[in-house]
Amino acid sequence: WVDLGTTDVHGAKQFYGSLFGWTVEDIPMGGGAGNYSILRAGREDVGGLYPMSPEQRASKAPPAWLPYIAVEDVDGTVKKAEASGAKVLSGPIDVMERGRMAVLLDPAGAPFALWKKTGGRAGAGSNGGSGTVSWHDLNTPEPGTARKFYGAVFGWEVQGQDFGGMPYHLFTLDGKPMAGMWPQPMQDLPAGWITYLEAENCLRTVEDVRSLGGRVLLDTLPIPDTGRHFAVARDIQGAAFGILEPQREEVGVGRSGGAMSSQ
Repeated sequence: WVDLGTTDVHGAKQFYGSLFGWTVEDIPMGGGAGNYSILRAGREDVGGLYPMSPEQRASKAPPAWLPYIAVEDVDGTVKKAEASGAKVLSGPIDVMERGRMAVLLDPAGAPFALWKKTGGRAGAGSNGGSGTVSWHDLNTPEPGTARKFYGAVFGWEVQGQDFGGMPYHLFTLDGKPMAGMWPQPMQDLPAGWITYLEAENCLRTVEDVRSLGGRVLLDTLPIPDTGRHFAVARDIQGAAFGILEPQREEVGVGRSGGAMSSQ
């Protein structure tokens, strides 16, 4: 799963709806917290959207996409993460009858969530297509620390890769690609995970980002030997996200419900 905490829900709906054609179902959260909006590409769930809480705003937390990592035991994983240098922001808590979750910061300050399904779907329902989540990259000033942390907590291993002279680190679990990590961080971004959304044409989508009022941080670049292109942008509230073209034979994260996994 992945969701977006934002300062302007209406503006975010318009921006991403125009960019990817998403439709929205609003679900009241209760307690005056507003709605949690389910984002859909066609009939499939892509992720969620919610208004940032007063506490988040007071802490100056920026609008951001948050990835969820599937685990067997949220409480146990929280303890393991804390012992490895993470900070707990919220939880563990039960989300109605659907699952249990917690939100943490890794040792370098990148936020991520844990998820254990107890009812319904494990995560997003989509297996690909325009507007769906296709990959995650970690932008961190401490790649060595991140390598140790995600390995200790989730059992991920790191494989160094070279894409036409561009170094890249691939997180794997039992040989299966989970996510990636840039060896050098983007200076315009804080430590955090970049969620990539699939677009049929990266160049055209980047131009649409600009026309809708977003900001392009990394303009369209080719991924050597794949025929794909990618870019990184900010939406109109400032949340960073990636744009990634599909390819005929997908070599990215294996989708089994839409979440990264430690299982």
